[in-house]
Formats: sequence, C-alpha cells, structure tokens
Amino acid sequence: MENIYGREKLLKACDENLRYLSSRFKYLSVKAGMSLEGKTIWSGAFGKLAEQDDTHLMCIFSLSKLYTMFCCLLARDEQRLCLEDSITKYLPHIHLFYKGADVTQSITLCHLLCHTSGLQHEATVGNNFFHHSSLSAHIESINGNNLLFRPGSHYAYSNLGYDLLGYILTLVYGECFEELMQNHLFSKLGMQHISYRQDNRCQSPSGGMKASFSDLLCGLNWVTDQTGAGGFLSSDSWKQMQSFVELRKNQRSGYGFAVKVFHESGTPICCITGYFRNTYFVQMWSAKYRMGYIGIFYGFTEVVRKALDTHDVLFNQIQEMESQGRVTEKSAKRRRKMKPLRPIQLDGIYISLSGRILCLRQTVEAVSLSWDQRVWESIEWDNDERLIYGCVELILDHSRDRVSGIFYNAAGNFDYFFYNCPLNLCLPPNEEAVERIFALDLTKAKTEETRSHLRMYNRVNRIVLTYTADGLYLNRLYMLEHLKDNVYLKSTGEPVMIEDDAIWVGNLKYVELPMSSPNNRQKDV
Repeated sequence: MENIYGREKLLKACDENLRYLSSRFKYLSVKAGMSLEGKTIWSGAFGKLAEQDDTHLMCIFSLSKLYTMFCCLLARDEQRLCLEDSITKYLPHIHLFYKGADVTQSITLCHLLCHTSGLQHEATVGNNFFHHSSLSAHIESINGNNLLFRPGSHYAYSNLGYDLLGYILTLVYGECFEELMQNHLFSKLGMQHISYRQDNRCQSPSGGMKASFSDLLCGLNWVTDQTGAGGFLSSDSWKQMQSFVELRKNQRSGYGFAVKVFHESGTPICCITGYFRNTYFVQMWSAKYRMGYIGIFYGFTEVVRKALDTHDVLFNQIQEMESQGRVTEKSAKRRRKMKPLRPIQLDGIYISLSGRILCLRQTVEAVSLSWDQRVWESIEWDNDERLIYGCVELILDHSRDRVSGIFYNAAGNFDYFFYNCPLNLCLPPNEEAVERIFALDLTKAKTEETRSHLRMYNRVNRIVLTYTADGLYLNRLYMLEHLKDNVYLKSTGEPVMIEDDAIWVGNLKYVELPMSSPNNRQKDV
C-alpha cells in the first residue's frame, strides 16, 4: 500500500522521537532504525549505543523467538512439518498432564508458537537459574510435568514452548539448532554476524541468539519487503503472522506466531520484545503499510516504557495515516449519549499485567476506580456498553473460569486487568502492606541428598509474599504478573501459584508459616 503519510514527515518524526528520549532520560542509551518497503530509511542513536559499531554482537533475548518462528514456517512451507501436528509425533516419549490426565496428544506446534500450550515458563533443567549445554536434556526434564491449563484454553508466555520447537526443528532437519538456523534461514536473509550464547545452549531457540544492529535491520527489511517476502515463505505464512488467537469474545489484541498483534484503527501491527534487566529490544511492523521499527534500549525502566507508549513512532504514524479522511463524528456522538448503569458486579480487587492492584466499585450513578482505596475517580458508561475513563475506553470482558476483567486501552497499548475472587487483596485501613511468610516444603524429600537438592534449586528457603497498593511482590523484590486465577509470573520467568496455605514457585512448594511479630519477621526473610 502506498505510504500516504510521506517519507519526509516520517523521517522527521523519527528524529523528534530520538531527541525527546535523549533530552528526558539522561541515563538512557538508544539505537533505533526505521524500515519502509524493504529498505532502511532512517537510523539513529545516542548514549553508549551510539559509540558501538553496527556490527557489534548483542544478545537479543526473546527476539530470538521471532527467528525460531520464521524457521518453523519455512519448515512447514517445505512440508517438513505441519503446525497442526501434535508434539507426540516428534516427542512420543514425553508425557504432560493437566488435572491428572495425560493431555500431551492435544498440544500442537501451533499452541507452542502462540504460547497457548499450558507449559510453564521454564524447565527444571537449563532454566534462567541453572544453565545447561544440552537441548535434549532440557526437553527430557519436563517429562511428567503438569500444565498450567488445558492446551488452547488460555495464554501463558513460555520460553519452554519455543525450546520445544527448536528441538523439533533439529529432528526434522537432522542438524543441531545453531547450524540449521544458519544454513536454512540466516544465510537467506543476509544476516552475517549471528551466533548463539554458549553458557546456556538449551535455551538457544527461546532467547540465546546474538545479533548485530545491522543484522536486525536486515531482518526488519525482510519483513517489510512484502512484494517477494524473500522468496521462500508462502503468502499463507505471512497472513498467519498478522493474526492472533482469539481466546475471549471481542478480543482486540493477542499473541499469534511469536509476535503480539495489536490493532490500530483495524490495522494489525506485529510486535515482539526482548527484555533482561535494564536492556530492552523491540521490533514492530505493519504489513499494510510495509513499515517497521527496531529499537535497542540500555538503561530501560518502567518510566521509559510509559514514555514509549505515548511517544511510539510506528503507532503514532499509523494512527495518523488511518485517521486521514476518516469521519470521527460517530465516536463523538457515542460519547455524548450516556445511559444509566446496569448492575454488572464490578466491585472488587483487580490485578493488571503490570502487577498493579486496583479497585473498582459501582453505585447507581457511577463506576469508580482507585489504586489506594482512598481517592476514587469516576468512570462513565456509554451506549455501546463501554466504560469511558477520561478519553480512554475500558472494554468489559466476562470470560470463563471465574475470571473477569477489563481491557485498558491507552495510546494503543492494551493492558488486561484480571479479577481474582479467591484472594483477599484488600489492605486493612492505614496499612501500607500485608505479608505472608512461607517455608520450603521438604516433607516429600526422603533423603538428605534430596532435601539438599531442593534447597539448592532456588537458593531460597523462605518466601515473603507482600500485598501492596502498587502490586504483589515476592521477597519484596519481584513484582508478580498475573496470568490466570491464582497463577502469577515472576519477572525472572518462573510461574508462581498461590494457594490458601501454600505457594508454588516453579516446581517447588512452600508452606505458610504462622504470622510472626514485626521483630521476628525480618529474621525470616
């Protein structure tokens, strides 16, 4: 499609975005590039990244999944595998369970690609804590594991799913993962400096790829060159990459193959990120406008993330292109016509993907929102049954399994707030935090060797779970991201399952201790 926005205006927007970031965040370092119709039209940098050569290798973390996905699609187009295949076709000896039943047969390669398999974030061998050099040993260690949910019913981000895909690729190509990626993908894309981390090779498919900025631009140019698509991926493959799996009614964004797909005025935008500590990678593109963006950020924080949400070059330009010639009277008319509220049982505590706790309450006149249960802000209700918070829409969604929530749409960034009935997250009056303390459960360990192994796994024998108005924390350090019901996710990747009197961190169980006094509490941490 012709770029009606204008090349010069796009270049100016990129320069202004870089100037804005450099002026506001003195500690931040950025290198970024913009691609249009298969060609790099702009690149810029400031800070330490500006001093690095474009051929300097960097670990790109979860951006690795993008190229593992490309290779899976290539193998499908070459009829080496089928995405609807069960993983049992390639891994007949692996057995995975949900609520006591073996459900391995129902897990497909498509589930792995879309993070809907129910697999946990990591395996017990070769995870973010304990590295391992063998991809096969990594896969073998999940045999007999329990899934978070029935395959295809929900979404949970999983490094393990992509490591499984990488292992399956080694089986169908008959080559080790690093070699097959070089021989069948990188050489065709013209990416010349690619390598993989050697300290934890079992996670090469999900997060071990090392690439240069020039390589990342090369890969970005390939996805925006939709005329020939590099000559080796089918049109069906490209079409599937622009769609996501719908798990809820009226869903507006979600995960497709490796990438999260957002819709700006109905236009799909693909996005994938890689994040570790204070280093952040992001790649986005629009197939409709054949336009893409790649960004690398050192010194990345939550404050920078929020700034990027409102100063996103790609989203903002596509939004303006989509709005040209579009009549906006319908939206304005809708907002003017408000109707009385109907009862929906909104009252309760919600937890967002960012880990924040918030409250909603409903009266006859209004719905109100609060982060501290002291200051409440009113939300309006319109004719299309949408909650309007200022100029932002909160779209209600009532899904199954006792989970309900709202989508929060802010400048093209979607956040989902999950309502969690079983947990009482209400803070007592005048209390800033509530803590629960758990100790490692060693009751099933029959020998001292087994007990020692359990103690070593996380190197943590006691867990402090802290409820605050700003979020839910583990050991006052890790903010937990809510996945489903009582299942959460640590920033380091491990799943955390909270029960009435116990907590599971990965595959380890901790049992709750009696509430201690403030003087003794510090000793437990």
